Amino acid sequence: MTQSKRRKERGTCESKFSCVVLQVLLLTEEGAMNAKTSLTAGWKLRWLTPLLGLVLAAGVGYAAERLLIPEDLNLPFYARGLGHTDSGLSAMVLYTLPEDVPDGVNLLTMHFDIERPSLLVEGFAVLKEGALAPIQEQLKNAPGKQVPICFANADEMLAARADWVLTTDELLGLPSLVIGWADSYSEILHPLDPLDPTKPWQLNVVASGFLEKDGTPFFLHSNGSSGNLIVRFGE
Repeated sequence: MTQSKRRKERGTCESKFSCVVLQVLLLTEEGAMNAKTSLTAGWKLRWLTPLLGLVLAAGVGYAAERLLIPEDLNLPFYARGLGHTDSGLSAMVLYTLPEDVPDGVNLLTMHFDIERPSLLVEGFAVLKEGALAPIQEQLKNAPGKQVPICFANADEMLAARADWVLTTDELLGLPSLVIGWADSYSEILHPLDPLDPTKPWQLNVVASGFLEKDGTPFFLHSNGSSGNLIVRFGE
């Protein structure tokens, strides 16, 4: 199947499922307003928008077709929350250099017109015939690229996004912010089907690298489906 045909068919799918996605997005926004006092609930809600982004970008899948990212399938978001630790540290990965994210762009929502001068990851998505979302998505560092991960106090992060808007200026302006650069980044996602939200979904991220400020090494493991995050520094 040619790339132009894929794009044409994805456009048709986007129209077909827009009502379903809109309904889920409205439920997500309402849930977010009720979850401001719960870090775990807030982070779980945070995952739904990127998952729906994959639904709209990919549409109905083909018979176990493997689509390359970004050649065949673009990522419709700039960042992903990685949860929070028991000690109150949160993390967010950026798929683009911070300075290349347009001013005022909300990192928490989808953007189908993304034109990135610096996509720092690559990978693939597997789509099964009849599915509304990829059955699997996998990302890793693009060759020679380091992926920025923003660490900050979880309360600060949650307060900054309490209005369901988070820009790069707000993220980089957090008082406790520390940026790490992951020279090893691996993300595996088995998305939620918006038509069957009871079906389990999983997200696992493993990353390691060095902090920008002093070169301290770090290791990160995020279980996105539970909101749990493990971070170790200096080991």
